[in-house]
Amino acid sequence: MTRFVHQKKVMKKCEYNQRHNLKTNRNVAIAIATNAKFLKQACVMVRSLENIQCNVTLYLLNVTLNRDEVEKIRTNAPSNVRAVEIPIDETLLKKLKISDKWPIEAWARIMIPELVPEKEVLYLDVDAVVVDDISDIFLKYEDSTICGVKSTFYAFHGMKETIPNAVNSGVLLLNCTKLRKMNFTRKVVDYAHTHYDELQMPDQDSINYVCRHIMENLPPCYNAMNYFFSMDYKGISRLNREPYYSDAAYNEAMREPKVIHYNGGPFKRPWQKGEIKHPYWKIYQFYLNKVT
Repeated sequence: MTRFVHQKKVMKKCEYNQRHNLKTNRNVAIAIATNAKFLKQACVMVRSLENIQCNVTLYLLNVTLNRDEVEKIRTNAPSNVRAVEIPIDETLLKKLKISDKWPIEAWARIMIPELVPEKEVLYLDVDAVVVDDISDIFLKYEDSTICGVKSTFYAFHGMKETIPNAVNSGVLLLNCTKLRKMNFTRKVVDYAHTHYDELQMPDQDSINYVCRHIMENLPPCYNAMNYFFSMDYKGISRLNREPYYSDAAYNEAMREPKVIHYNGGPFKRPWQKGEIKHPYWKIYQFYLNKVT
């Protein structure tokens, strides 16, 4: 069952932002990581950053991309985005749990506090698009250490008490200053090594456990995930074993998302073939058409 969405309304907002230069002189920092397999999706996501109403420093955490692939991402950056490459030595991550589904690039996000010279950084998975201005969260959560949108996976599997505010790691707001002080990167690596066989979503599981006492939750509109659109509020609350945010916040995430995350779920991702299209597949296509 597809929940009611406002694809036309979201599309009109994206088209309006494209035509009107409303940018301020503020600057925010965003980080991404990708491999060659998801290069096209990365370019689509980068194109969508034009919706952020300020200047963006985009940190490309590069583990395996070649020069041409890095340049393709740079070429597709909109006018408000300055792309900065940060090479990551593959040997730092290769002993962590890696697979075709969870490639080495998935671990790059844990290096952000050590490598990115910013106080606050928003990490985004490249299978997402930004469809509204998201610069406000940098001010709203400037005193927080780490934030993300709540994941139902952990509560459903009986881990609510162990990791109460567990999140989907596809959108993470990181206070690098505070995370460096707590030795975040080393703690995540240590946990990942000692719990290697237990990890199901390796980087996400490790981050959630290490940050179990300090993790805060962003409103769900900042990471509108695939399965949101297949169930109503009662359904997702049953999945979460307790109320998932509020009915109003959940419906806002479906109808007025700020970040659409085309992660795995009941709907086909926009680049996959299949009859069950994602309710916001046209938004992805809008930015794909702009990729050069």
